[in-house]
Amino acid sequence: MPHNLVIIGNPDSRRVSLLCDRLQDRVSQIRVVPYKLLLGGHCQLKDFVTPDSIVRIESPERDFEVEKLLLWYGMSATASLHMDFLSEAEISSLEFSKGRILNPNQWYRGWLGALELLRAQLTECPPHHCINSIDDIILMYDKTRTAELLRSNEIPVPKTLGDIDNFATLRDKMTESRCSSVFIKLRYGSGASGAVAYRTNGSNHVASTTTDLAREGNDVLLFNSRKIRTLNDVDEIALLINRLATFDLHVERWIPKAGLHGHVFDLRVLTIAEQPTHFVMRQSKSTFTNLHLLNSRADVERLIQEMGSAWQELLDTCRSVAGCFSNSLHNGIDVVVHPGFKQHTVLEVNAFGDLLNDVTCSRGHDPYTAELIAIEQLIAGKTSASET
Repeated sequence: MPHNLVIIGNPDSRRVSLLCDRLQDRVSQIRVVPYKLLLGGHCQLKDFVTPDSIVRIESPERDFEVEKLLLWYGMSATASLHMDFLSEAEISSLEFSKGRILNPNQWYRGWLGALELLRAQLTECPPHHCINSIDDIILMYDKTRTAELLRSNEIPVPKTLGDIDNFATLRDKMTESRCSSVFIKLRYGSGASGAVAYRTNGSNHVASTTTDLAREGNDVLLFNSRKIRTLNDVDEIALLINRLATFDLHVERWIPKAGLHGHVFDLRVLTIAEQPTHFVMRQSKSTFTNLHLLNSRADVERLIQEMGSAWQELLDTCRSVAGCFSNSLHNGIDVVVHPGFKQHTVLEVNAFGDLLNDVTCSRGHDPYTAELIAIEQLIAGKTSASET
């Protein structure tokens, strides 16, 4: 066990806890660098990273104090772009409100600032091995740029409708492109945050969403919810989409999902060292398959049988996606299989898509163990892509 593992993350998060639990017997030492201390200027990475350390950047999610720090980091950049932003006083006065969507544009620019801080500090550390690439993380958090990259590499992704700044623009572009069904996402969101599945025939309107609205004075606040709402009133749908459109949106054609056993489904495919290794088939009665929405898993073997040779084509696509982010050891790819099981489309690529508890690869390793084995093999082979 020659390596010191340095995890940059939130110590109380489930991700970091699972990482420590899975890997504590496989490395000589695990050191967790809290985002709260790092972003607050209370510690430096050079105090943790020793020669030949393995460094893993984790998601900054599920820590309200860290979220406020990221909003602060993103304040100046968001203001300079003439976008709505939370001021220093507003950030300081924020109180935790479960599920509230604060300002995704400002959060993302704060995350960019945080990642640049990590980059600068890592250059001051002794030679080490970084599991994930900062440039890849930045790109994967931007749904629009990721889709453009994949499309340029001839990877099947949904067609997009371009910039959408309000509901009227959305309706116009749907009419122009003869598109009756769209999936609306926050460009910098994750985990179905701010997502809306909307369809219309021109007179009837249906929108399914995980987002709730609440009025506070003259403001309309947004909240994530585990309960999926269905809206049929066009004015209510317009209010929701107009509010979401105050942030950057990523709007794409709605791709129908294949179904088994009365449920639609999609796949989370984890690639490690550019090879598909772990699979989760997520099934739902609604179009939203995210597991945190209390959806269930299904048997991937049944899907493999249904797809036949198309399964190998899907794996080849995932290898191609991973090749677009070759400086990162792993990524999580969300793939939808079309009805008929012969075609597929890549929906998203996730920088931190390996939180797959109770899932093992063909060799019996959980994702974190498989990743550690892979990085050790790369180090032994002196592969430059994983070294700084």
